[in-house]
Amino acid sequence: MGIATLSLARGFLVNSGSSLKCLACSPKNMERPLVRQILCAVLLVAPILFVASPASGEQSGSIAFSTEGLAMSPSTPVEGGDVTFTLSLQNVDNVIAEDVFVEFHKNNYQSGNPAALYSIDIDANEFEDVDFIWNNLAWGEGEQTLVIRVNHNNNPVFISHDFSVQGLANLRLSHFELNPSSGGYEGESIEVEIEVENAGHADAPSSHLELTIAGNPFLLDVPSLIAGERAWLNETVTAPAAGTYDVQAVVNADSGDNIVESTTADNTESRSLTIDTLPDYRHAEGPNVAADPGLAGPWTLTGTIARDGGVGTTTAPLEVRIQGGIALQIETLTFTESDPFAEYSISITSENLPDTTPGDVSLELEIDPSQSVPQSGLFNNLETATLSIYQEPNVVVTGASPSDHETTPGSQVTFTVTLQNVGMVTATGDLTATFDGEVIETKTGISFHPPTPRIKDK
Repeated sequence: MGIATLSLARGFLVNSGSSLKCLACSPKNMERPLVRQILCAVLLVAPILFVASPASGEQSGSIAFSTEGLAMSPSTPVEGGDVTFTLSLQNVDNVIAEDVFVEFHKNNYQSGNPAALYSIDIDANEFEDVDFIWNNLAWGEGEQTLVIRVNHNNNPVFISHDFSVQGLANLRLSHFELNPSSGGYEGESIEVEIEVENAGHADAPSSHLELTIAGNPFLLDVPSLIAGERAWLNETVTAPAAGTYDVQAVVNADSGDNIVESTTADNTESRSLTIDTLPDYRHAEGPNVAADPGLAGPWTLTGTIARDGGVGTTTAPLEVRIQGGIALQIETLTFTESDPFAEYSISITSENLPDTTPGDVSLELEIDPSQSVPQSGLFNNLETATLSIYQEPNVVVTGASPSDHETTPGSQVTFTVTLQNVGMVTATGDLTATFDGEVIETKTGISFHPPTPRIKDK
């Protein structure tokens, strides 16, 4: 604030009486002929008119101002930046101007709602500068308008100033998705879908995007994008160890990119990634083999498979196969968080077996042999069981020896026979004795376990 210094004609001085005195003329010189007096008078009048006349423009009360007295810095503001306006006001009266109200409005005048309001006093014949900062300039199709209202002595006067705004690029993520974002396991593939958009009003040169997963950052190349253009940057990454992570993507991330944007508030996006703990499937009990009465099955395999760890509901296949050979049956087992144990009961018949030759058949029961189900280890997935196929029963009856080779009528004779089970399975049956075509005795439920020595019976 201060009095404007006006350039007066050489030799004149403003005195305290607001009059001008010619310093180049002595009293004697003032008495010179009329022509010289007229010349001095002309020189005297000119500066008086310059001082007293207000600057061309508008006037509210005694306050003169104009768009010519409005300074703007920087002269070419940019989108998203700030611009400072300085309005110069002049009190053209010889008394102080009190309660001068200055309002600044963005683009349109809104009564009672200015962007900034000032109330100032200006000394007589003084100048006062009022600053207004317009923050975060919008592009506005490349042009904005400042509206100024000055009111002194209830005489409001408006001026406006149109100015250009230079557009800038604005890189942001228009799409950012993880698939899957949860339910995955360590070592599995995670698809990262990223689309970068230039939402600004100027073209953007090629740049970089920084993608950080589990604390490990790496850069992706972003092509040059004209205003409004988009580009996909899809990536496949390997899931880290079990846990929950913030996956962060930042555009315009490399220090060498150096792209000036209208805003950087939307340069960063984050997504949550949850990696589950791998479960472990194991044989908790069994396999047990139960054979129905018979020489060649059927057999029933029973047991329990447990899931240690893991979340939610999962399934796992259990394959029954001949050792090192043909798969006989596959059972799908279901596990939940409330019941991590799955029982199985699998029936095998001789028709399922490629070879029914008497002897032992070794079976393998393996959890998920194709390794289609994520799990922490495979060492406890396999157990074995044995099926037995037996020969047909074979009980040999040897001789029927009488206790006496000679006897008298009516005497009792005891016959002794020898029985032997030479087969592979227990034989149970009846022993019947006949004499002269007549059944004389039957013994039932005689069992012979293999192999047995000769048994004599009478």
